[in-house]
Amino acid sequence: MRFWLWISLALALVGCGGPPPAASDAAPPVDASAPPRMPPATFSVTMAASLWLVGAEGETIAVGDALEQMDAAFPRPTRSLPLVSLPASKLPYDLEVKGWQLGGEAVGALVDRGRIGLVLRISEADEAYFGDELAAFTTLFGEPAQAVEVGDMRALFWDSEGARLMLARVPQDDGEILVSQAVGALVYMDALDMNSAAFQAKAIEALSAKERARRETDASAGAS
Repeated sequence: MRFWLWISLALALVGCGGPPPAASDAAPPVDASAPPRMPPATFSVTMAASLWLVGAEGETIAVGDALEQMDAAFPRPTRSLPLVSLPASKLPYDLEVKGWQLGGEAVGALVDRGRIGLVLRISEADEAYFGDELAAFTTLFGEPAQAVEVGDMRALFWDSEGARLMLARVPQDDGEILVSQAVGALVYMDALDMNSAAFQAKAIEALSAKERARRETDASAGAS
């Protein structure tokens, strides 16, 4: 799967078995009939200081940080695969993608004029890991502005100074959970449907699809 598909994976498209392999092929061609793409984000000092993710050795990364901070917070591991494809959406054309995937871990960033516009981390983990991350975020940023829970899927959102932080959990068939953490400029988070309304809609859709599949399996077994 390309980077633009694992963005959707973070938003409750369950059943894919964890972060997909990276790909270096180009993104799909843009639909000429689609709405024009948005202008790039406007960065500010207060945006960068309001919300952030914590990476390796306590290094933080926030909206508007220089691209080099991606390497400090989430250094690319040996043998990891690069993520390079731009999401197919109304995002500005000149955004770049930087990131990597290794096993059950993937990190990707949208780079806007050499600065971090959005960064997303996806991890295959357990419930304790999600609980620890939620406790840490609540300590740093207070109670979330929005919380969504659909079945076993859950997402929480913090908005501040033109930026948004997302923490989400999606159960997997193997008993693990997929934990997604993202921080980005509001315009990019919304463009990639990283908001409470989109998560709820996609989670309901995913839950309905699983229920349809279960009924079809039961019906096939009964007809045998």
